[in-house]
Amino acid sequence: MRFLFLFTIIVPMFLSSKEQIHLNLDEVMNAREQRQLGLSSLTAEEKVALERWLGDWSQEMLDQGAKLKSKSKVKDWISKNPKRFPLVSSEERKHTFYIDQVIDEGRFIRLSNGSIWRVISPHHRRTRDWLKTQTVKLHKRSSGPHPYRLENIDTKQTVKIDQEVEARSDEQEEEEDSEITLPQELKVMSIFDEGRYVELDDGSVWSVPVRYHSSTRLWRSGARVRLDRSKSRVYPFSLHYFNSKKTINVAPTSP
Repeated sequence: MRFLFLFTIIVPMFLSSKEQIHLNLDEVMNAREQRQLGLSSLTAEEKVALERWLGDWSQEMLDQGAKLKSKSKVKDWISKNPKRFPLVSSEERKHTFYIDQVIDEGRFIRLSNGSIWRVISPHHRRTRDWLKTQTVKLHKRSSGPHPYRLENIDTKQTVKIDQEVEARSDEQEEEEDSEITLPQELKVMSIFDEGRYVELDDGSVWSVPVRYHSSTRLWRSGARVRLDRSKSRVYPFSLHYFNSKKTINVAPTSP
């Protein structure tokens, strides 16, 4: 865990205490320090979970007492607690990341290296409960329709991921713009899967973010929409529904 080094700050504060450690990060770190370590972006629930983990860790370190007075004894203790200190090779480390963001109720996962991965539909119910800062491993298989796997070390869950969502360069956007006239007005042909997909009269099908399903499932066949480009990396296009004057981001796909 990336905050493991914090125990070097926290443990000395409790060396003389025999009571169970109840840590409050706001009491041991100021706002600037929390921003520098990325703690200010945590939700209240994630912050409480981190405080609990650090408190338990600090208590465990203190309970070892004399065993932690020399490096050799620390190594002995680590060897007796392999689950606490899993050996990670340099090669494994290259494919180990932290979750930076769970997007659209688990449909996409952004990792600490900035990459964004599309999760296959049956596994959304797992990833929607994953939390920021949890550790994951990225595995690549040699073949198959879903060559990548994302393993959550904290929850012991593994999900299949379709592909990495590539960031588009200016040249790619210009090339795409030459293939699709934007903006353009089209008509809704049909709505699939309770608002999850929108088919337009040019034959294109567009994937809709979960939070907009309740709106798009009410869209009417024949209604006018305007297709344009958005600033989103995950949903790089937008549809403006003239009847409700509402604009949503979408991604090209097929149901």
